[in-house]
Amino acid sequence: MSSNIRLLVLVLGLAGVLNSQQNCQNIGDIQVFYDPTCAQGGPGCNAGGQGELFNFYPPCPVSTTTTTTKSTTTTTKSGSTTTRTTTPSGPTTSRTTRPTVPGGCVTEEPEIWENGERLVFYDDFDFLDFNKWRHDLTMSGGGNWEFQLYHNNRSNSFVKDGVFHIRPTLTEDRIGEANLRSGYRMDMWGGSPADACTGNNFYGCERTSGAGGNILNPIQSAKITTSTTFSMKYGRVEVRAKLPRGDWLWPAIWMLPAKNVYGMWPASGEIDIMESRGNLNYPSSAEGGVESFGSTLHWGADWTQNRFHLTHEIYTHPAPLSDEFHVYGLHWTEDRLYTYIDDPSNVVLDVDLTSQNFWELGQFSDVYENPWEGAGANAPFNDEFYLIINLAVGGTAGYFKDGVAGKPWTDKSSSSANEFYAAKNSWYPTWNNKDLDFEIDWVKAWSFQ
Repeated sequence: MSSNIRLLVLVLGLAGVLNSQQNCQNIGDIQVFYDPTCAQGGPGCNAGGQGELFNFYPPCPVSTTTTTTKSTTTTTKSGSTTTRTTTPSGPTTSRTTRPTVPGGCVTEEPEIWENGERLVFYDDFDFLDFNKWRHDLTMSGGGNWEFQLYHNNRSNSFVKDGVFHIRPTLTEDRIGEANLRSGYRMDMWGGSPADACTGNNFYGCERTSGAGGNILNPIQSAKITTSTTFSMKYGRVEVRAKLPRGDWLWPAIWMLPAKNVYGMWPASGEIDIMESRGNLNYPSSAEGGVESFGSTLHWGADWTQNRFHLTHEIYTHPAPLSDEFHVYGLHWTEDRLYTYIDDPSNVVLDVDLTSQNFWELGQFSDVYENPWEGAGANAPFNDEFYLIINLAVGGTAGYFKDGVAGKPWTDKSSSSANEFYAAKNSWYPTWNNKDLDFEIDWVKAWSFQ
């Protein structure tokens, strides 16, 4: 094709695109398919913005299906209004759908209501969906000098048979024991946006083994978040999970503020739905091991003033929580926040957000300014939070108590990771079991609006 012909085609194509855009309805990012069975419309522009011409067809009629424990009713109407029916005798689910296969008109995600709650996030882990989750990539140890590094590797985070697994492994298996101990530079800065280090605090993006006399993080694990994809303010969260069993494992399902509107941690809050210890025989006097978990709210005027102990409760199960799956839930409104296990009636932590504001509850010194002044009694738990699922190991923040259950390191030691690794023969055999993985069956979140 000559250059003149190419130029003519380009000009004609551009004119067609501009003309089509003048007639294009506001369809946003909705995917559009050609379907001659729909009522034909005029020329339109494609949703992807690629400038291709096609005949625009209006949305197909909406099919609204309402199901209850007693009956199922299907109605069809034009437009996008969803009819919701509540039946006292059982749960009600309403779905607003359009065809979702090639040959349909306009496809949208179905809107699902259950007992007056709208499903706003759902993952049943048919695959590892990177449109929903982002991996943390860091050696920072969660601010607690934990012994794991987090990365995006299918040895540590993977989906199998519809279940998401986080599996801890030894760093020495990847780089060798000699490199773990001395002279090896581990660089996690990354070479592309998808590989970029997510936390440089505590030397999280680059470390050299032997520097300061310490080994590199001896464990590899995973942490996934919705920090870039989903956050919520008020609603309900449920995670069906099976906890891992193994000494010094620290699984968690929790939430952090999306914007830190009241300042840095913990001024803007933290919601711990579930935190547990993987030890099988950890004493109940130290809040228990794999048969127990804690739910906690973290908040304070400064990181040295964290008043979490005032909003913290422990649940103990009759059997190890690694034996089978359980549902770990959060119910969060403007007036009340509570966590539960398996059913909302099995409440673990229950916090009244109306009777007293957190500044008064914390009884902070006048040396600090009130970060929640004028923000309401429920501040800082009145803004958007995102979801986090991770498996940590050890650490020096006191979660594992010194001198308890044969803990092989001390929190005040400058070489705690070395002490932990030196005792590998005592804890690593406890990881050799079928219940080592932190397993997640599904994650759901509902809005009350």
